[in-house]
Amino acid sequence: MVGTALSALGVMLLGVVVWYVFSGSKPKPFYAVATEAGSFGVSARLLDPDRLLVLDAKGLALHDLDAGSSAWTTELKAGGGASRFSQLEVIGDHAWVFLGNSVSKVSLADGKVAAAVEAKGNVTRVTASDSSILVSANAERRGYQTLTRIDLESAEAESRDVRVEESRAVRPDIGGEENFEPTVANLTAREIRVGEIALLTN
Repeated sequence: MVGTALSALGVMLLGVVVWYVFSGSKPKPFYAVATEAGSFGVSARLLDPDRLLVLDAKGLALHDLDAGSSAWTTELKAGGGASRFSQLEVIGDHAWVFLGNSVSKVSLADGKVAAAVEAKGNVTRVTASDSSILVSANAERRGYQTLTRIDLESAEAESRDVRVEESRAVRPDIGGEENFEPTVANLTAREIRVGEIALLTN
């Protein structure tokens, strides 16, 4: 009788261990977004525990994770030229979207485009500071790059061509290519698959 009870307890404990190892300790998705990569790929920013900003071929969309739906979606057009450059920056109350040589300042409150700017040349790099954005692009003249400075407040842009040596001196390294940066403590894991962004939690 005691042996049978101990055997049953052992089997139950083994079952708990197996469940924990193969299921209980694994992150579980709580929100997923279907995406279309298009020519520029997919970028996303987790703004806070309840808001996810996603840029894909359909446009820029703010997702309300608490409500489980999209708060707004804004269609954005890429600029001309051969550049396939894409980057999403969130600065203050606005998202700055770079598609090719097209730059859009989008309000996070309602998704309206507050300003649109065309950067010169084929954009290769974007660096943001507290007051402005510096856009580096390949210039038409050999040995030169075009630098476009965009004021964050007014979105006014000014461009000039500089020799490659000078542009390297003023162009800080912005690091790797990773575009998805979860920063909220309760989102301890993330997974990005082709055609879907899934947020996971333990």
